[in-house]
Amino acid sequence: MPAPGGDAHSHPCGAGHLPARGHGQRGRYGEHPSPSERGPRSGHRPGRPARERRRPTLRAAAAPRRGHRALVLIERRHAAPVVLLEFFTRMRGAAPLLAMMLIPAGQAGLLYFTALFTQNVLGFTPLQTGLSVLPFSAALLAANLLTGRLVPRHGERIVGSAGMSALLAGSWWMSRIDAADTFAAGLLGPFVLLGLGAGLTIAPLTAVIMHQAPPAHLGAASSLNQGMQQLGGALGLAGMTTVYGGASTGEAASIATALTTGTVFPLLALTLFATWARPTTPGGAPR
Repeated sequence: MPAPGGDAHSHPCGAGHLPARGHGQRGRYGEHPSPSERGPRSGHRPGRPARERRRPTLRAAAAPRRGHRALVLIERRHAAPVVLLEFFTRMRGAAPLLAMMLIPAGQAGLLYFTALFTQNVLGFTPLQTGLSVLPFSAALLAANLLTGRLVPRHGERIVGSAGMSALLAGSWWMSRIDAADTFAAGLLGPFVLLGLGAGLTIAPLTAVIMHQAPPAHLGAASSLNQGMQQLGGALGLAGMTTVYGGASTGEAASIATALTTGTVFPLLALTLFATWARPTTPGGAPR
């Protein structure tokens, strides 16, 4: 019997031929086929309609909507609600919180799918994939240091809107990747722009949320700020994964389609923040 991974055709004992791995089948000893053996899109079953593949995901997506309705009903009736619904009764209060949900929605999905691209398309190792995000982190750190100087001069609204514009531009640039790109040509520039945008966005957006919260509920506003980020990341990744799973094109094209969908999140965040965030004077004080 040939050793695991050996060639049965060249074995001296002539122990027969191993069956060739079919499209999407497991190899011997539970090993998974390589991307080239799986075909253009891993996880897709030949002949299975895209609509049928999406059904389980769409059914799962309905569960959070039902949970949201239940949460609203419970919180309205409770004497000491965990989530103060009054934060969402006016767009001036709700818009910054919704923007805080939408920003991580785009970022979580983007980082996930760029990791898929670097490993499945560019052939990076996990270590190389982690190192490839360093330009994003370096730009984020630099922008954070710069934000402390810009906000006192121009106010949170202008700086935050500039940061969200950079996030939108970087997300769109990243969504243009294809299988012929290298890291330098397809990912490096968008990573730097996205890092700058994120660094210019989060601190001003958080400051606006806290400025617009009622003084008696600053603690609740801070908690809700953190909760919206976690919720946004989960919802954004779920939505972009649904688009990716429903695509029937090649791996690189399907990732690009998911990333294109993700540009909706910073666009909506920018619209909400620029339109309804309370205007600020230089120094961040509300007018």
